[in-house]
Amino acid sequence: MQWTVEDSAESVHRLVCSRKNGEERQLTIFVCSDAHFDSKECNRALLKKHLDMAVEKNAAIIILGDWFDAMRSTGDRRMTHGTREGLDRLDYLDALMDESVTFLEPYKKNIALITQGNHESAMKRHHNTDLTRRLAVRLGVKHGPYRGFVIVGFTASENSTAKCSCSIYYDHGSGGAAPVTRGVIKTNRRAVMVPDADIVISGHIHERWTVEVPRIRVNYKSHRISYDRQIHASSGTYKQEPLDEGWAAEKGFGPPAVGGLWINLTPTKIVAGGRSVIHVATEIIHAH
Repeated sequence: MQWTVEDSAESVHRLVCSRKNGEERQLTIFVCSDAHFDSKECNRALLKKHLDMAVEKNAAIIILGDWFDAMRSTGDRRMTHGTREGLDRLDYLDALMDESVTFLEPYKKNIALITQGNHESAMKRHHNTDLTRRLAVRLGVKHGPYRGFVIVGFTASENSTAKCSCSIYYDHGSGGAAPVTRGVIKTNRRAVMVPDADIVISGHIHERWTVEVPRIRVNYKSHRISYDRQIHASSGTYKQEPLDEGWAAEKGFGPPAVGGLWINLTPTKIVAGGRSVIHVATEIIHAH
């Protein structure tokens, strides 16, 4: 499955997929959130492993915010510790940008979108620099805001005009760690807020799960009733903080969910309401 990504409207990107006859029908998307790449607690070996797997699968990579930790800037109370070797420099922001570009360079052909997280938005507010945009421009890839849509469009085959689409809503996330609900309670709020999305993905809280919300739909032209599902998924992190002392220990946090998400989308012909339509089957797998 071949794909390209393009700007469509404000906060909306189109991921256009085409398939030559005989090619695999499936598109794989790798969602990577909360890498905190420049933190000394970032598991770069696992991150590289998953990005290498994405290249092997020809997956579209979505970096869903907080690629940067960015906690060493002037005035940051956390700047006296937590620095990776080589980043304790006066040109700190330039150094972490250069290191990120070098690391992601082999994967740039597969990066569909890099979006903003709360760490990047904090840098934008306090230091007047958009790290997300700078990274995307350096790599020559698309960048997105804190939340928005990716519309995935398919053609059935090389010579077919039949098309179908899948709507993905992304939101880096908000709120605290939610140790009791693990953030799952937000699925109902998001289901009401974004009723047109087929998939809702988020990060931020370093938890990983998938929840289905079954729905009843009505076509306002044909008045046909149908049933479908909206899938909500939270991506984990690549930052593994020590749990014996420090911030995570003092807050009483447990270990984070480490790794991202694989989203497999497969256009499939089905019979609905007595007629044949193309449906996008969705499968979400945790990347360990």
